[in-house]
Amino acid sequence: MRAVAVTAVGVVCALGASPEAFADALRAHRSGASLVDGVRRPGAPLEGGAGFGPSEALWACAVAPPVADLDGYPDDRKVALLARALEAVLDGVDAPPERRALMLGTGLSSVTPRELEEDVYPHLRDGSLSREGMVRDLATDRVAPRRHLPARGTAWAARRAGVRGPTGTTFSACAAGAEAIACAARAVARGDADIAFAGGHDAMIHPLGVLSFEVLGALTRSVGRPFDKHRDGFMLGEGAAVLRLEAADRLTRPPLAWILGAGSSLDAWGITAPHPDGDGAYRSMVRALRDADVDPADVGWVNAHATATPLGDAAEAAAIR
Repeated sequence: MRAVAVTAVGVVCALGASPEAFADALRAHRSGASLVDGVRRPGAPLEGGAGFGPSEALWACAVAPPVADLDGYPDDRKVALLARALEAVLDGVDAPPERRALMLGTGLSSVTPRELEEDVYPHLRDGSLSREGMVRDLATDRVAPRRHLPARGTAWAARRAGVRGPTGTTFSACAAGAEAIACAARAVARGDADIAFAGGHDAMIHPLGVLSFEVLGALTRSVGRPFDKHRDGFMLGEGAAVLRLEAADRLTRPPLAWILGAGSSLDAWGITAPHPDGDGAYRSMVRALRDADVDPADVGWVNAHATATPLGDAAEAAAIR
C-alpha cells in the first residue's frame, strides 16, 4: 500500500473562493452565515396549489455571486460550484487518463429549482402531490428526469479532469464528501491510480433542501450554535471542495498533508436519530485510528459534524469522549 499525499486544494464556500481566503476567515473567527432570500421559509403556505409562497429570509451560508451556470447544466449550482473548486487542482497533472481517479460526494438529490418547477410543481394540487400524475410523467417509455442522477456532477468533472480510471459518487448525506476522499485515497494506495481528485459539492439553499430538513425538524429558527445548551438546529449552506491526492512515489508538488487512514460504519439506530451514545461515529473513529496506526492521544484536531441539533450534538460528544 502506497502512502497518499494531498498536494492541492480547491474550495468554494461562504467564507471564500480559495483555500487562502477560507483559512483567513477561519483564523479571524468569521461566520459565513447571512440572511438569504429566494427560498420558501418553512410555514409559508403554497399558493394556488403550485409552486411556493412568498419567499422569506433565513439564515444560511451562501456563496457570494457570481456563480455562473455551466453549458448544459442550467440552474445547477451544485455543478457550477464543483467546477470552480476543481479548477484549482488541475494544474500540472501528468498522469495518463487511465491512471487518474475521481470520487465525489453529494448529499441531497440533484434536483434544481428549475426542475422542481418543471417536473414536480405541475403535479401539486391543493397542496398535495398527485402521485398518479407523477407516475404517468415518469412512464417507462420516457427518459428519467435528471433529478435522479446525483452523479451528473461526477460525469462533468471526469470529462473536465480527463479521468478514465476509477470513478464514483457517494450519496451518504453529510458523510458523502469524507467517504469520497477515503475511497479515492484507497484507490491511490492500492495502485489503481497515481493521482485522484476527491471531495464533495452541494447546494442546499433551495426549496427542496429547506422543506426536507424542516420536515425533520432540524433547521434552526435563528443561527446555528453547535454544542450550545440552547442549540435548536443547523443552517443550510452550499459549497464545494476538491482535494488532489497523489501517490508518494509520484508526487508532482510538495505535499500539504498525508491521508493516513479512514474508517466507516452504519449507525443502524434510526432513520435520522443517532444512537444516544454515538455508537456508529465511535466505531468509525476507532477504525480510522487503527487503519492509520495512530493513538488517540496523538490526535490534535477533531473536525466535528456539529449539527447543533439536541440529539446529534449529544451523541457526537459522547462518541468523541
